[in-house]
Amino acid sequence: MRLDNRHEIESFLGLYNNFEECIIEDLFFKSYGTILTVCLDIIWTEDRQIRQNLEEKELICFSFLNLQEFKLYNDLNEKMIEEPEAINWGINEIALVKLDSDYYISNLPKHFYKIFFIWESNRKIEIVFSEIEVQKQEATRQHCQR
Repeated sequence: MRLDNRHEIESFLGLYNNFEECIIEDLFFKSYGTILTVCLDIIWTEDRQIRQNLEEKELICFSFLNLQEFKLYNDLNEKMIEEPEAINWGINEIALVKLDSDYYISNLPKHFYKIFFIWESNRKIEIVFSEIEVQKQEATRQHCQR
C-alpha cells in the first residue's frame, strides 16, 4: 500500500494506535540512500486491539521514499555506554509514531512530510520523505525484504 498524502498517512497510523509500544526490528537504507525501510513488530490489530499472539512477531515495514532527511537521536546513558552487552530489545520499544502536522515542503515535484518515531526517553528518529510504502511481512530472520 502506498501513502502519499497527510490524510492517508494519519489514517493509517491511527489504525494501529500510532504504533504505541511497538518494537523496531530492523532499519536499513536502499537505492543509494533514497529509501529508508523501518520494520516494526506490532502489538495491535487493525481494530486497535492488542493481538492475542504477542509471542509471534508480526511485522509492518515502512519504506520511506524520496528520503530527504534522517536523524537518530540516541539517548544512551552511562550504563549503556560502559556495558553495551546489557542493551536488549527494550531499547527499540517506541512510545508512538507521529506525523508532524506543521511540516510540509511543496516547492519540489512532490510534497514532503516529516514523521517521528518517539520513545519515552529522549531518543527519537526524524524522517523527511514524500511517500510511504507499507507492507505486512511474515517475521523471518531477515525481517523486511532488502
